Amino acid sequence: MKTKLFRRVVALALSCAMVLPVGSVSHAQEEEKTQTVGEAQDKEISLTLTEAENTVVEKCGATSEDYELVIKNGVVVDYTGSPVNMVIPDGVTSIGYCAFYDCESLVSVKISGSVKEIGVCAFAHCCNLEKVIMENGVTNIRFDAFSNCKKLTDVEAPESVTEIGEDAFLGTAWLSEQRMDKNFVSINNILISVTDTEAETVIIPNGISAIGNGVFEEWDHLKSVEIPEGVQRIGELAFSHCSSLSNVKLPKSLTSIGNDAFLGCDSLCSIEIPENVTTIGGGAFCHSALESIEIPESVVSIGGDAFAGCANLIDITIPVSLTEIGSGAFSDTAWLETQKNKNPLVIVNNILIDGRTAEGEVTIPNGVIRINDRAFWCADNLTGVKIPATVKSIGNEAFFYCSNLVNVEMVEGITSIGEEAFSWCEQINEVIIPSSVMEIGYHAFVSVDKEGVWPMDGFLLVEEDSCGHKYAVEEGVNYRIIGKGLAKSGSQWYMYKNGSVDTSFNGLTKYNGSW
Repeated sequence: MKTKLFRRVVALALSCAMVLPVGSVSHAQEEEKTQTVGEAQDKEISLTLTEAENTVVEKCGATSEDYELVIKNGVVVDYTGSPVNMVIPDGVTSIGYCAFYDCESLVSVKISGSVKEIGVCAFAHCCNLEKVIMENGVTNIRFDAFSNCKKLTDVEAPESVTEIGEDAFLGTAWLSEQRMDKNFVSINNILISVTDTEAETVIIPNGISAIGNGVFEEWDHLKSVEIPEGVQRIGELAFSHCSSLSNVKLPKSLTSIGNDAFLGCDSLCSIEIPENVTTIGGGAFCHSALESIEIPESVVSIGGDAFAGCANLIDITIPVSLTEIGSGAFSDTAWLETQKNKNPLVIVNNILIDGRTAEGEVTIPNGVIRINDRAFWCADNLTGVKIPATVKSIGNEAFFYCSNLVNVEMVEGITSIGEEAFSWCEQINEVIIPSSVMEIGYHAFVSVDKEGVWPMDGFLLVEEDSCGHKYAVEEGVNYRIIGKGLAKSGSQWYMYKNGSVDTSFNGLTKYNGSW
């Protein structure tokens, strides 16, 4: 239970940190407009819009329960007063983290169909909340949304709800009553709770379409589980840290395996992924005991760390259908070590997923279309990299902390450079940013630590008014303006045109405005 408790403490701390600044959303010097928009249960609702921050304050008038909802960009983030029988009005799109956490006055709440998501801990610890009505349109109830609402006995959830977070109704009278009558508790055929937590074998009944987030998390006694046909989704953390789980039968109807679904299942040596699965979430089998895995042709996306830490995983079959591979999807596996021994640049389906053991000057092969997030993370022996025109994107933190990286060569063709892609590469002298680049992520060439923000000492060479130029100005990075169509190889400058380099041209037309 320590893992779950730690995650809750972190989530709650982050949630509260997000809520605290709400009191400063309205400023005395800003122009305000007030508009009456109608009646709701005989209450006049007045909207106060703070233009600069797109913040709305909805004043709900009633002699016994005056309260205001603070709504920012369609999200209820806070309230004032003492709501008793509350209505979340039409137009609100979500209820934010801890928005009504520990609201002692609240007895009932009706949530309009415009609300798509009820956030983490949104109504947690509302000790007098008895009734919740969700109108059709609500789709996602996040974890702990109504947890420890001990008097909550009446829950009306519409058919539109498709995702229910871990322990969304934990500690409520409603869930306690459901568990008294049945072993498997579900909402809209989404399994959210199982009563017999000491079971070694579980056969999930027919009629379930999804296994909710964290339903079997940390069930130490669970050894075998059979999931019936009809189940399409296994939620996040569904079987995480089931240390005895060794036998899992997945149905052909399954289409997605959620983040961390089998995280830490260190007795799970094998599993067959059905042909209809299209996505395997981040950390799905992280630190499991898998020895081999065949990823079917139907899979198009694997999340970060999906198989990370599977030290015994030596045999992986990867289909050509796979187009998205998250950062570290195969890190610390026997398979990846074998691939790196063959070639320090590990490339899967034209995606460069690992180059951390690369040394010296490296040329990325033609045909590579993406350098993955953290592909060269902390590659201390890397001194230079040449990136071909086939590469369209450089991922987040792709070259983070390559402390000896000096030369970086990019040519026309690349379109995006991710966040912190070259952060803490302090030896770089200059980098040409091709005019084809349309997006440069936050701190791509800036280093950040607790003491401040440190732009690179070298220069970005950019065309005037290009994306690179605008980025350099915004982040305070040193830059120089170069003429259009210039390229550089080593210390030599050339004209770049029509997809090739004209080596007969070696003169600059404009360099920092002085050529």
